[in-house]
Amino acid sequence: MTQPAQEPRRSRAKTIAATLLLVTVVGGTGAAYYYSDAGKFARECSAQLSAAETGKDTVTQAVANADAALKKASEQDLGASALPIIADLTNAKNAILRTRLVEPTCNTTEQLSRLTNHNAEVERQVNVIDEQIAKIDDRIRDLETARIVSKAQREMTSMKTGLPVMRGRAQVQLNRVEATPEYLTIETIRTAYDALKKTYEESGKLDTSTSAKTRDDAKALTDRAATIRTSIDQLNQQLGDLEKTVDDVERAQAEQQRAEDERRRLEEEQRRQQAEAEQQARLDAERARQEVERARQEAERARQEAERNQQGGQPSGNNSDRP
Repeated sequence: MTQPAQEPRRSRAKTIAATLLLVTVVGGTGAAYYYSDAGKFARECSAQLSAAETGKDTVTQAVANADAALKKASEQDLGASALPIIADLTNAKNAILRTRLVEPTCNTTEQLSRLTNHNAEVERQVNVIDEQIAKIDDRIRDLETARIVSKAQREMTSMKTGLPVMRGRAQVQLNRVEATPEYLTIETIRTAYDALKKTYEESGKLDTSTSAKTRDDAKALTDRAATIRTSIDQLNQQLGDLEKTVDDVERAQAEQQRAEDERRRLEEEQRRQQAEAEQQARLDAERARQEVERARQEAERARQEAERNQQGGQPSGNNSDRP
């Protein structure tokens, strides 16, 4: 909306400047006029009018930059310490808008003085705006750096906490294998053990410090945290592999032991049953022998009884004719 109004003013100012230059060139008397007060006045007016025209664009850009910086500041939580900077930038923006002239003129020495002071003031105020914008940019950059550093430190703190836990679990599995030396003679266990042992030892050398101040520090910290995370993942995977391998071996050994125990139990049962059968056979044989012996004894008693009966039933010689 303001651009069409500025163009005629800018055109008129350029016309004035061109006219003054033309006066300088063709209206004077050569070098004498150039070094005269009039020639000097014309040159100074031309320079200040040109600076005023350039200043308009500079002011427009400075105001746009200030608005962008203020908008960016409003979107960030810069804290109470940034409020004075924001206030200074707002004041500088308003001041430069008030300083802007509607139409620069330079027909008298008084107008030249005012125009010169105006251009100097505009330049000063643009510098103030640039300084305040730089401070806001620095504050935003510092805030972003602090956030990046804080995020990296949280990641490292998490890794610093998790790594000892995982190394402790790994140590339990390593001790489990080392407590049974024959395990290390089993290829599957040995392979898993060596892999975990190597990662375990390397993980103990990792730097878990959380110190960081700059973005480069935060980047290095994030990279170290990622390395530790990888180590934790490897420890977790490898200790799981070793644990499963040992469990599989122990289950197989347990099954084998149970099978051996069952075999021994069956053999013992067979021996027991055989012993019982042999004992029973001996008992049966003894009972049969005793039965035979009793039968023999019974037969002997019967024979003896029969003999006695027979002897008792025979008549004597004197009584053979007695009725």
